[in-house]
Amino acid sequence: MSFDRLQDKIDKLQNPTVVGLDTALEHVPPHMLEKHISEKGETLEAAADAVYEFNIGIIDALCDIVPAVKPQSAFFEALGPAGVMALKKTFDYAKSKDMYVIFDGKRNDISSTAEAYSKAYLGTVKVGGTELFPFNVDALTVNAYLGSDGIKPFIETAVKHNKAMFALVKTSNMSAVELQDKYFMIDDRRIEAKDRRQRLFDRRQGVKDRRQHAAEMGRVTENNRQGNSDRREKTDRRQGVKDRRQGSDGLSVIPYVIVTKRLYTIVGELMEEISRHTIGSYGFTRIGAVIGATYPEELAFLRRNLRNTFFLVPGYGAQGGSAKSAAAAFNSNGRGAIVNSSRGIIAAWKKTENNGEDYMEAARAEALRMKEELREELGMRN
Repeated sequence: MSFDRLQDKIDKLQNPTVVGLDTALEHVPPHMLEKHISEKGETLEAAADAVYEFNIGIIDALCDIVPAVKPQSAFFEALGPAGVMALKKTFDYAKSKDMYVIFDGKRNDISSTAEAYSKAYLGTVKVGGTELFPFNVDALTVNAYLGSDGIKPFIETAVKHNKAMFALVKTSNMSAVELQDKYFMIDDRRIEAKDRRQRLFDRRQGVKDRRQHAAEMGRVTENNRQGNSDRREKTDRRQGVKDRRQGSDGLSVIPYVIVTKRLYTIVGELMEEISRHTIGSYGFTRIGAVIGATYPEELAFLRRNLRNTFFLVPGYGAQGGSAKSAAAAFNSNGRGAIVNSSRGIIAAWKKTENNGEDYMEAARAEALRMKEELREELGMRN
């Protein structure tokens, strides 16, 4: 399975990190860009060639110490068709160096469009009698917030071609709380252990943004204090009176219990549930989760809650996440996650005052520093 291969690479190199190729032109050393401009003028083709040459250098510098790369689509698409070709060549070169390739494209749609996206990046397209891989990456980031019908086509393609994906669950940006942290009421016939953990987590967080929540039948319930809600639920269960309905056969059915969950928890649980049939030898499904290191308490909670989900952890370094916060993404065996650094590694040359002439050496030094920082935090030993 795809995540089994990724975990094998991580174990082999003893390095749970991925380098994000967010190759904006300002991250390309001046001498490299100037060389291509002198050959092709101030064109998008010159810029794309410079980006590709830079990516080759980064991959060559890191392929023996870092298990994976994560090219970010936007920086290539910004350069037009030549940029997309540079992206494809970057995929191919990284795979030729035996690196695991995660395409950070955040793709998704529904129905046949989702199927087409899945074929483009994880699968094949049939031309006449020949099956061809358009991009052929190992894993793809997808937007899970369209629901399961936008994800299932990717699962089918991933299973067929031994690929994987990372769904956006709790992203690293500051405004993620505007939507992903909102609470929803869920009618359920039982309270599972993970639901109790959710409420305990919520109380400890001291959340102040609890407001009205709409129930499925259009009713609106005021729920200003989670503690009051929890006490009511306990009373309801003890007395066995409230919320009980009488069945047509005269038998009482189990009462409904109101459970509140944050949206990111609902999404994470949905992704794990719809992919449970794809679990590999390390215990992870083919749908991983993107969960930012900038929210360490939420990261730790989701690690406990999503035991069969492999985590891709952005936000380390330039965005403010640390090795300590990222360490919460790993399970008790020190597995199940990979931590991303982009600018911190590919733009490390800007701190050396050598005008980018040593960009490969600078990137390697920063990648090794990150590796050792994470290994120390995780208690890994040679």
